[in-house]
Amino acid sequence: MALAATGATHCPAPAQNSTGALGALTAFGSSVVAEQRLHLAATSLPPGALGLFLCSRTPGPSTAPGFPAPLCLGGSIGRFVSLAGHIDGSGVLLRTLDLTSFPQPAQSVAVQAGETWYFQAWHRDVVAGAPGSGLSDGVAVTFQ
Repeated sequence: MALAATGATHCPAPAQNSTGALGALTAFGSSVVAEQRLHLAATSLPPGALGLFLCSRTPGPSTAPGFPAPLCLGGSIGRFVSLAGHIDGSGVLLRTLDLTSFPQPAQSVAVQAGETWYFQAWHRDVVAGAPGSGLSDGVAVTFQ
């Protein structure tokens, strides 16, 4: 069974990455909390680079130390560090989220029906020959 896209793009990628493309983020599966089937896929990213997903209950734009600006996220920003990994050879970073444990600065929280969460992918990149990083566009998902 194919999983349908869920959520909506809420802000564009801030800049092209070293592949010459804009990183794109898609949420797919189900926005129903009880089903525990939400997946994030970031595409058009630099193959082999390290990447991870970010989340917030607040949309951006905002700036944060260590991230290229602007972020599509505001307020308290969580990093899915346990899901960090290398982008595959086709430029895709794909992860399944645990809706009972979304990272936040103080502690992880469970997603509740009625909440809207905002997501963005971050990745290492080479910018003008020097190590740097990049961001995908942002996606908003309202949970049921």
